[in-house]
Amino acid sequence: MEPYSAHSIERALREGDVLRGLSLGWQGSFVLHRLVQHGDGERRVRLEKRSRSIGLDLCNERGVALVRSIHRSAAAAIGDEIRPGDVVRSVDGQVYFTCEAVVEVLRSHRKGEISLGLLRAPAAASPPPEPSADWSEAGGVQLR
Repeated sequence: MEPYSAHSIERALREGDVLRGLSLGWQGSFVLHRLVQHGDGERRVRLEKRSRSIGLDLCNERGVALVRSIHRSAAAAIGDEIRPGDVVRSVDGQVYFTCEAVVEVLRSHRKGEISLGLLRAPAAASPPPEPSADWSEAGGVQLR
């Protein structure tokens, strides 16, 4: 197995090479790849980035960017449009297969409006993740 490279995994998945993504360490599945690739049922939600945060905690427990929780400060603006367990499929219209890619683009995004494309993950493929007290042990990615 090659050393883990988030960019290599994202590239393999964009090219449709799920087996290569898995061999590089991607924790997803063919079902989740198809879900992100086709985007059936994608909902667009517009958020305002006023500081370093958009108010979402994302995790990588299924190989894709799952919403773990919503900060109280953002809950009023988000309403019920985003729920824990949702998959962040795209940012400003660009599709991303890995949580690392989503987090990277959100962190580099300047203040202002951000458009997220969200999907509800199939229950069998991705139940809402359990909260973890230790992010590093859980392998989650916290975006604040």
